[in-house]
Amino acid sequence: MAHLRNNTAAPFHVPRPTTAANMDDNDTNRTQVDPSTKIRQVRWNDDMDGLMIVALVNEVLAGHKRSDNGFTVFQILKVIESVKNGCGIVVSDKNVRARLKTLKREYAEVSQLLSISGFGWDAETGQITVDSIAWDDLVKLITEKLEAMDLHLVDIMKAFRSDGDLAKVFMSLTNTTIMRALVYEQLGRDPPPLP
Repeated sequence: MAHLRNNTAAPFHVPRPTTAANMDDNDTNRTQVDPSTKIRQVRWNDDMDGLMIVALVNEVLAGHKRSDNGFTVFQILKVIESVKNGCGIVVSDKNVRARLKTLKREYAEVSQLLSISGFGWDAETGQITVDSIAWDDLVKLITEKLEAMDLHLVDIMKAFRSDGDLAKVFMSLTNTTIMRALVYEQLGRDPPPLP
């Protein structure tokens, strides 16, 4: 990403969570076709993200207005052109819109963490920082909530280790009864009665 900053003057780093899907840098430029939909899926990398963001920022700065439901077809075409010229990877309108949706979700998650006292942002590394007291308080709060639901962290890890999307759904829930039921359903066990 450092060379991208020099080439495009992007004053930021787009953080990406490390997942099985993006751990291998050799696989980041590959595309896959989902046989059930025949839609080409693209694994985005930091360079592609940076080019997309810079292209959209330039469009906004040039006075091109966004549409009511997001970016216009013209703006998306500029992103497609920018990614193709910068990385040699052809992406579609659907690929760009899906990536924007993912980045918006990740932004919301980071914003939520940054709203907690003790959490901050290191602009130099592009990473969230947290002091040990705030981290311990967050872990304690999560542990207390799990114990109130008669759940243990190890149960949750077992329940969601193979399904990251379901884990995200679990984390977005606020109803403890539903959360508890979901964990035990994934474990294949009936939930014990609450104490």
